[in-house]
Amino acid sequence: MNEKTRKKIVFAALFIAVIWGLFNYEWPTRPETTDVAPATAPSVARVTLQNALSPEIVEEKTNRNWGPDPFRINNGKRVSKQGGNWVVTGILYNTTAPLAYINSTPLRIGDTIDNARVVGIERTHVVLKYNGRDHKIYFSEG
Repeated sequence: MNEKTRKKIVFAALFIAVIWGLFNYEWPTRPETTDVAPATAPSVARVTLQNALSPEIVEEKTNRNWGPDPFRINNGKRVSKQGGNWVVTGILYNTTAPLAYINSTPLRIGDTIDNARVVGIERTHVVLKYNGRDHKIYFSEG
């Protein structure tokens, strides 16, 4: 079999496969809709949204016990020093502009928190200068 014949056979098989697939594919059906006049549709949606955001419903959802916040980081190591109770809750480290979260406050080098100045941010710890002394506060995982 030469290459020209082989190409024709492969093309014919591909064409037959595509046609077979189109006829055997189960096309999704549209859900049945009720006839609603276009002029009333936005008002129905608006009323439903207003009901969903009513103050009573918001208050009810707010007062539910949903459990702990999944986005809050509570794995910082609590360190008590002479002047402050500092917790490193996160470190975003890069060489140009590192950022540390101490007591859930984003801080860069040179910022102050509880009378302590951030003098260094490394991958695993933050260095604070308080009363002339350096204090390393490590970020604890887990």
